Amino acid sequence: MRMLRWTLCVGLAGVASLYLASDAGARLLQFDLAGGGSYGATNLLGGTNVSPFSSTSVVTLDTDANDDGVEGDVGFAYPTSLRATSEQQIGISVVGTEDLFALSMATGTLSGHEIFWNSGSAEVLHTRTAYCYGPYCAANGTPEQAPLPTDPTLPTSLGYWLLSDDLTRIVGSTPAVFSAKESLTFGFALSPVPEPSAGAGIALILLLAAAQRARTSR
Repeated sequence: MRMLRWTLCVGLAGVASLYLASDAGARLLQFDLAGGGSYGATNLLGGTNVSPFSSTSVVTLDTDANDDGVEGDVGFAYPTSLRATSEQQIGISVVGTEDLFALSMATGTLSGHEIFWNSGSAEVLHTRTAYCYGPYCAANGTPEQAPLPTDPTLPTSLGYWLLSDDLTRIVGSTPAVFSAKESLTFGFALSPVPEPSAGAGIALILLLAAAQRARTSR
């Protein structure tokens, strides 16, 4: 059993990440993804409804998932729970849906500050709940909470993740498609990150780094 010690590191834009250093030399990287990623679902018109991850959305990665004492093989240290909500206010009442995603089993490779996840290695458990609070709900006989059906999930590839240089922040990712019409994206980039081909990765990293510096210098 590993002995862990905690260190708090503050990344870009004040976003904190926890490093847990083990006696074996590996680190657990913990990222708070509230506002730093989203759930996307195709709607009836063919567009995509996007709901940002909300509070309690945390990812913890083990950088030595196979326990061989060498960093580079990445996996989830714990089952990862993500939360996204979409709601509207009707007078003083609130109506909305809450989507919860439990991610597990993913494995990949950490190279510098990039993660290349193994294809189809992640499992996603998706649950959805409708909620309604306030006088509008009581007047219409709407229950406070009710489970909603979800689409069957598929073996999922988390694709490509770009981390900050100091590994305290997920900058962006390719979309992780987990059902026929749904996907997850991770990180604080304004749009999904394209997976770099050989020779294109450095240009992509430099471009995103320049954008980060421009934002933080304002």
